[in-house]
Amino acid sequence: KGKKIFKIWSAFILKKGSSGDPARVTRLHMFKYYLLFVIFIVSPFVSLVFYLTYPFFYNRIKLKLKYYQSVSLK
Repeated sequence: KGKKIFKIWSAFILKKGSSGDPARVTRLHMFKYYLLFVIFIVSPFVSLVFYLTYPFFYNRIKLKLKYYQSVSLK
């Protein structure tokens, strides 16, 4: 997912000009603050939700793992 979002941001920044163009400084600052927000605010929240919901899905994960280990590929 990160690769897809990076492509969107890079296209958005490149619309203002090539490397070194002062017109794209604002968009670079926007990207910087977006990254900081995602890394320090969103990422810990998503990790917390994952670890809180993991015990509820543990049995389902074990069953799927057992099923896929028993399926032979041709």
